[in-house]
Amino acid sequence: MTITHRTYGIYALEFLGLTSKEVREIGWVHDIKWAFMVGAKPERKFELDHAQVLFGAADSSGLKLEICPRMSGGHLPGVMVPTTLQGSLNTVAEGPKTKFTTRVSQEALEQAGLTSAVLFEASCSLECTVSDMPTLEEQTETQIQEELAANRALEGQEPLFGDVQAEVQQVEAERQHRADLAAHLNAAPALDEPVFVDAGPVPPRLVIDPKQPDEDLPFNLPDTDGAAD
Repeated sequence: MTITHRTYGIYALEFLGLTSKEVREIGWVHDIKWAFMVGAKPERKFELDHAQVLFGAADSSGLKLEICPRMSGGHLPGVMVPTTLQGSLNTVAEGPKTKFTTRVSQEALEQAGLTSAVLFEASCSLECTVSDMPTLEEQTETQIQEELAANRALEGQEPLFGDVQAEVQQVEAERQHRADLAAHLNAAPALDEPVFVDAGPVPPRLVIDPKQPDEDLPFNLPDTDGAAD
């Protein structure tokens, strides 16, 4: 059995009434009671196995009311108004019908050029759009390969570690350049000018003063008097 992961659906609604109240930090809101239309066209008919897309859209801020106001016996083009799901679905025996409640702010209606009064005679549907982030089941091997190929073609880079390889090559080239420079300096002829090298402090020399009269030395000095020969 193949499981289809729905990410979109739009379902015809039956208006059942509304309650208006003021909410702190939000302003006036309208909690609207609906039932999914039982006799809707197949493309807009809600089935219980569509609950997944409904709750997925509710969790990702993807619910909108399509409101088509009635005028002169007909309906104007639909206006999309953001809405939120209040509570859960309730399936009753009559029909059977699936009932639920959505909340719309007065500000959202006014921005669309509507009032809550139009809901009593408008034709409405609930649009459900789940976040466009694909699930793992929806990603095919072909799509993955196409993304990898696009990344490889970007600026002519090598696949995956292309930037790292280029950086390693540059470092090796710099090292080789320094090695060649050192070899060239070692092979150069000696300079005419003296080169001073700091070899550290020079140790003191042993200095022996000439023999003083009546002074004994630790060794005998040679006789330098030629007359003595």
